[in-house]
Amino acid sequence: MWRQDWTEESGKSRGYCNYNSITCFELTRTVSALRLQEWTEEGGRNRGYCSWKYIGCDSTGEVVEMVNLTTDSYVMVLTGTLPPAAAFKGLPGLRVIDIRMNAIKGGLPADWGTLAGQLEVIKLSQNFLNGTLPESWAKLGPSLKELSLWDNDLSGTLPEAWEDLIVMEKLDLSYNGLEGPLPDAWAGLGSKGTGLRELLLDVNQLTGMGSKGAGLRELLLDVNQLTGPLPEAWGALTSLQHLLVSENRLEGPLPDVGAQWPAMRELWAEYNGFEGPLPESWGKMSHLEKLALNDNALKGTVPASSKYSGTVPASFANLKALTDLYLYNNPGLTGCVPASLGTQLQVSPGFSVDDFVLDATGLKGFC
Repeated sequence: MWRQDWTEESGKSRGYCNYNSITCFELTRTVSALRLQEWTEEGGRNRGYCSWKYIGCDSTGEVVEMVNLTTDSYVMVLTGTLPPAAAFKGLPGLRVIDIRMNAIKGGLPADWGTLAGQLEVIKLSQNFLNGTLPESWAKLGPSLKELSLWDNDLSGTLPEAWEDLIVMEKLDLSYNGLEGPLPDAWAGLGSKGTGLRELLLDVNQLTGMGSKGAGLRELLLDVNQLTGPLPEAWGALTSLQHLLVSENRLEGPLPDVGAQWPAMRELWAEYNGFEGPLPESWGKMSHLEKLALNDNALKGTVPASSKYSGTVPASFANLKALTDLYLYNNPGLTGCVPASLGTQLQVSPGFSVDDFVLDATGLKGFC
């Protein structure tokens, strides 16, 4: 048989790479076979550590600014747990810790909060970290600008104390098991400096939406357990460019805030329970490129000012940047779509008007 050479003896010293139906790559080398082997006390003397792979120093060579151990094409697979804050003693200039895409386990060290005024960027995404978000990390508020923890096994609620992360610009906690509401206190995130620009909380078990900072550009809350309507107060998010709330339990009418979202480029709200008409003001989102409202319960009448006889407002003809519109599976939508909008959608590569706009609706085409 073709597997008769699969023996323990012949597989030693990577002999398995010669087996039928087995393909090996040089990427099977471990960390010890890579350049981490040069991380020795002797090699680090006289600032020799500045030449080590994954270490970044300032221009003088006196200060270590970055430890970047992120996986390089899935070659490096670090294991173990994160070290305590004491491990960084003697590195007062350390600004960035990047250990994404490895196999780190355990919890987030609570005492990293003592590195206040020092760390600016922490990237620990795509590991096997578990436990809760430490309240003590709120002490990093004076310096921490980016925190990325997506795709781990974190659980528990969002700490209200993190409102003290006042210079935060990007917070990514997506693809975890976090639950509970988004604290109203988090409206203070990024209240100093350039402000919070990206808040990514998708694919968790969050149940409440809370307040948001006015400077947000990207808000991802899709695939959670959010309920209720989209708040009219979100109209204050005038810099918002990407809003994703798909696959929740949202309901009620869509907020009439289109005029307050002039920068919006992508709005995804499919697979919810929204009902009522499409707001005419949404036609004022002149930069909108993608709008997904399929699989809801949208219906209603056209505003009296519209010359069209359907439930797609005439103002939607002003969405000149729109390339993708998803309205299917809304049986209550009737009438027709503005002809000019249909024309621009039909020339979008790979986009099917019949499948994505008209299917399973009462829409009769274009007029």
